[in-house]
Amino acid sequence: MKICFISNLYPPEIVGGAELYVERVVKKLMEDKNNEIIVITTNQKFSWQPRIEQKENIKIYRIWPLNLYSLTTKKKYPIFLKILWHLIDLWNPFIYFSIRKIIKKEKPEIVHTHNLAGLSFSVFPAIKKSIIKIIHTCHDYYLLCPYANLVCPLTGWKFKKFPPFFCRWYRKITRIILKNKIDTVLTPSKFVIDVHLKNGFFTNSQRIILPLGINKSNQNLPFIIHHQFKILCVSQLAKHKGVNTLIEAFSLINNSQLKTNNLQLIIIGDGSERKNLEKIARGNKNIKFLGQLNHEEVQKKYQEADVVIIPSLAPETFSLVMFEAMANGKVVIASKIGALVEYIKDGETGFLFEPGNVNQLKEILERVLHSPDLIKKIGQNAFQFAQDFTFQKHWEKLEEIYKKL
Repeated sequence: MKICFISNLYPPEIVGGAELYVERVVKKLMEDKNNEIIVITTNQKFSWQPRIEQKENIKIYRIWPLNLYSLTTKKKYPIFLKILWHLIDLWNPFIYFSIRKIIKKEKPEIVHTHNLAGLSFSVFPAIKKSIIKIIHTCHDYYLLCPYANLVCPLTGWKFKKFPPFFCRWYRKITRIILKNKIDTVLTPSKFVIDVHLKNGFFTNSQRIILPLGINKSNQNLPFIIHHQFKILCVSQLAKHKGVNTLIEAFSLINNSQLKTNNLQLIIIGDGSERKNLEKIARGNKNIKFLGQLNHEEVQKKYQEADVVIIPSLAPETFSLVMFEAMANGKVVIASKIGALVEYIKDGETGFLFEPGNVNQLKEILERVLHSPDLIKKIGQNAFQFAQDFTFQKHWEKLEEIYKKL
């Protein structure tokens, strides 16, 4: 097979999990020397011509998108420049002609698109000029929302079924650009496809729900309640992640363990809200901010934790954190929103609370804090549930989709 992947970022340029996922799929395809892989991504430094890298049976094109600034530095710019950047990013003529040229030269059998912020939606008509099948994976909600997560200052950082005027205008434009361009769309949860269908997207596309996968977990996992009760949160520190809800709920827990330092909240991750969150924590010695850790260090923290919290205000498309925690036999307490509701059965494989509800989260935390048998039971249920969500199973289904196309 000759497959072209289009992703706004590709390692070593990394911002989130999507680009790591693309790299992982590429590596699986490269195991078969008969496969030929093309990757088109952004170049973070100015260049009129694409920078080309050749590695065995993979060729990488890195294109400067001729926009106001590079994708990895956009947080440094004022709001009016960001708005202009997004307007250019709706339909970028430079990207359109660059993609057309590469596709015409390489002649792939399939094009698999991923996150496109920074490359623009002109990617789709550029590919369709060559009448090639397009698979698109929705890693986020960028087709519906410039913030890509369906919450923003205009919504008061709350998910609303009826979006603001600006968002409705944005969706009308993206619908026009994408109309009849995508042959097959892959989403990691039912919620993702449902919210796109409600907004008029993918009505004529083949739609497949394909959950993401994690590494196979340890089959002989011991279920231990630690002497020091540890609550873990692994998250980007941004407003839509709702980590402030967790800190406030933790601070309200009335328990002698707080005074003896036998109860800890560990927060892994970084982001624009870190200073504000540290301020909310007010120097609480029981709350530890560890910043970014590598994958091995995070896995170790899962093993040391008793419960893992996902306090999102925005609807998650999936949650690798949720499944990695479950695969380590941990109780997951998550916001009742988006894909989290699909994969957590409240009271059986985890617990759910209303997004942003500090008191409800506090009550659940106090309940599990005093119920070691409940933690063990739900941890075991979660562990068993996670066994069906391995990357190998995900890959087998994806490879079948490629072959059919």
